[in-house]
Amino acid sequence: MIVSLIATIDRELAISQDGRYPWDIPADVARFDQLTHGHHVILGRQAYFDRYLDQGATALLGRRVIVLTGNPERYRPILPPTVELVTSMQAALAIAKAAKDTEVFLAGGSEVYDLGMAYADRLYLTRINTQLKTGKIKRFPRWIDHRWLVQQTKGPYLTEGHTYSYQELVYTPPKDEGRIRVRTKTRATHTAVTPAESAGE
Repeated sequence: MIVSLIATIDRELAISQDGRYPWDIPADVARFDQLTHGHHVILGRQAYFDRYLDQGATALLGRRVIVLTGNPERYRPILPPTVELVTSMQAALAIAKAAKDTEVFLAGGSEVYDLGMAYADRLYLTRINTQLKTGKIKRFPRWIDHRWLVQQTKGPYLTEGHTYSYQELVYTPPKDEGRIRVRTKTRATHTAVTPAESAGE
């Protein structure tokens, strides 16, 4: 089973601002829907609440949703019965594996991405050519990217109604390195995703 992380990030890996997901790109939403349809999607409790709670049972139709939370008893009455609650990443992945899913998607928020990096086989990133500068910003993990392989690059595309462009990227690790190595302590500035630049951004 392939474990994939899927995210939309800015130049400094920001994924959210003040609890909101600021990117409004229909083509990016369509890409997420196309890639994840028919698969398991793992989300943190806060990410699910911020993005999907108001949609009720119609949220993420065609996918099996797993929500990671430290307090499943508290949130079970609030969530649709189709949403599965687990307390660990291992339990979430075990559900997808037992169902013989070929690929499972980790879709945020930042803590789920942090946990998921240890299991990741693939990254689907939409990189926005802008930078969030104010408010409470959460970020995608800073991974050591210079030896990672860009399997696919699309764009840059211009976004209708906005001044920024974006690229769609797919990363896989070098075959001899296995899972992703993560900089868990370093918070130095991450200027860009190097392979994307070398691919012609």
